[in-house]
Amino acid sequence: MSKYRIKAVTAWQVWSSSELMTVEVEVKLRYNAFGRGIAPIPLTSICQDHDSDIGCVRSDVAEAINFACVEINSILKGVSSNYQEEVDRLLESLIHIKHDNSSLRSILMATSIANLNAVSAVEQMPLWQYISEVMHESSSSYLPLPETNIPLELVNLKELSVYPNFSLLPIGANTFADSLINTSQVLYHFKKNDLSNQLFLVEDLLNLITGAIEKSRLTPGIDMAISIQIKDSMYLNSNTYQLPGFKSEIGSDEMCGNLINFLDCYPVISIQNPFSPLDTGGWVKLSWAAAEKTQIIKSNYFKLRTYKFEPERPFKAYNTITLSLNHSSTVSELRDEMLEAKSNGTDLIIEPNLGNNNKNFQHQLAIGWNLKQIRLENILEGNECIRLARVMHQRSKLDLAVDGSLPKKEKFPWR
Repeated sequence: MSKYRIKAVTAWQVWSSSELMTVEVEVKLRYNAFGRGIAPIPLTSICQDHDSDIGCVRSDVAEAINFACVEINSILKGVSSNYQEEVDRLLESLIHIKHDNSSLRSILMATSIANLNAVSAVEQMPLWQYISEVMHESSSSYLPLPETNIPLELVNLKELSVYPNFSLLPIGANTFADSLINTSQVLYHFKKNDLSNQLFLVEDLLNLITGAIEKSRLTPGIDMAISIQIKDSMYLNSNTYQLPGFKSEIGSDEMCGNLINFLDCYPVISIQNPFSPLDTGGWVKLSWAAAEKTQIIKSNYFKLRTYKFEPERPFKAYNTITLSLNHSSTVSELRDEMLEAKSNGTDLIIEPNLGNNNKNFQHQLAIGWNLKQIRLENILEGNECIRLARVMHQRSKLDLAVDGSLPKKEKFPWR
């Protein structure tokens, strides 16, 4: 029997630092080689004990564990794990049998990841290198540029739901390590602010972030730039929005005007989900005005409504999409999204997944697939890439920087 044959698929509950329940899936091969993946399980309800103030949380953990141990184990047992596409095809077939829900999709992705981990262990090969080879991609010569979230809650900002998310892009760094150093300096200065006493405008926050960049002795827009991610909670309906400081809702054109103002007056070079999925006209107008020098990002789960804008001259509403483990069922499905985007000339950013589970896999995937950009929830998540950079440095016979080479600046829209 082949050393790649799947012997068993098992699962059990584990705990994470987030508020999500999590399940760990293990794919075990012959001769006891194994790989693991973690699935975040959303909470389904909260029940209250009538005799006390203690609440109990229910989730789909038991169903998810049973799904892995019974149905996934049954369909994968005896299958050759080194044929990832076949493994993933079998996993995806279960979607049509079971009710399609996020918990079971999460278990499928965890199993797909566990299978990749198991085979790379058998091959005694770094996971990023195995991913590169099995997914038919060329070997990576760089690490992705890290984009790091700015934690607004640490400066006591109130009513976070009405504000977009902000992150830092160290576009002037020469190595991955330099990018983390520069980002940490800016975050240090930004966290010194206390914003608890008043409702700030988006412009006020951009001024504070720009000031923190300058206090770090970095040049805004040259060494460090800002990315804005518009939240779903800021969409009031298909084409009206809310921004802090505006007493009433604003329309698509006014929203577009505000975003262009941010681009012109601040070191903002990237905007994600600027408009609702139904407001395709807003997407196209912003892209028309700014796409040559700006990253306009669409989340991969956004399905934009068809919009005819000068049909004889097709125009893209965005130039970058995100990849997230949360919105695909298997690694092969995620790979298909990646290849389609690359074939269309669309850039990609890999995002942290729900609950920060499988976060090391996020880094391995970015390197294995030659992705130019990765989004981090915090600086500590960059440590895994620093470790991988040292391995890549040794395997390249010292041709690559030991602290992690970054993509050339001309590869990005802002250039």
